[in-house]
Amino acid sequence: MPFFVFKSYQLFYTDSSPSSSTLPVLAFIPGWTASGKIFASQITYFTPHYRVLTLDILGHGQSDRPAPSEASDLYTHTGFQDSLIALLQHLNVKTASLVGWSLGSQIAMLIARRRPELVSNLVLTGASPLFIRPDDTDTFPALSKSAADGLLTALDTSWEETYPGMVYSFFAEYTAGDETVPGYIQAAVDDARDMGGEVAGGIMARIGPADFRSWAGEIKTRTLIIAGGEDHLTPPAAGEWLRAHLGGKTEMIVYEEAGHTTFAGPFAPKFNSDVTAFLQQST
Repeated sequence: MPFFVFKSYQLFYTDSSPSSSTLPVLAFIPGWTASGKIFASQITYFTPHYRVLTLDILGHGQSDRPAPSEASDLYTHTGFQDSLIALLQHLNVKTASLVGWSLGSQIAMLIARRRPELVSNLVLTGASPLFIRPDDTDTFPALSKSAADGLLTALDTSWEETYPGMVYSFFAEYTAGDETVPGYIQAAVDDARDMGGEVAGGIMARIGPADFRSWAGEIKTRTLIIAGGEDHLTPPAAGEWLRAHLGGKTEMIVYEEAGHTTFAGPFAPKFNSDVTAFLQQST
């Protein structure tokens, strides 16, 4: 299995093609608590026509999971974007289209702002310029500070009781308590279980309050935003804010019946088709 060393830690990645491949590169960046397995439908679909990469960012999936006290600023947006840039350098990738979900969408935006020459296109889903409002007087469609404080306490003190329902809430097509849990949802639950509350809470405490609104206009990369109409974590209004404020040509599609995961399960065929059409328009 492919790993590479980043700041003395082992990070797991997948690469669908040999380094000599001339296929365009499509890199998928999963969100908080998830591994690259969350993009299983996309890996299968896009591999014939793209060099498909995924990365389990530090603390996630099969990558190392140091304690927050040990990882320090590696469990921040800066650390996460550094690790993806390091992977692209490790694989000698000069430019890639980035597909980011939730936290992954923020990592993708940061890289496009910092290293625009690396990013040919952005696809953002479950996207917002912030996850936690700075105070309860802010009206942006994100988690209130008081609700976030309660979540962080639950992650720290009652992880085993918290994580299954939290992950189920990402999937509007599933109701917690249904007799059968689809395999792709169970895989996401298992990823969160393996991560553990200490690491999950430590990361959320660092990345949740970050606010990108003041510099969103600096991102000039061509962008597609896909939002879920039933996404209560990053609602369509958050995506609409990005569509209006990003500095490059930006399109937005809303899947009315989807939740936070617009690309999995029954929504995967449409997501894959829409992303394909968007990428083909740039060639």
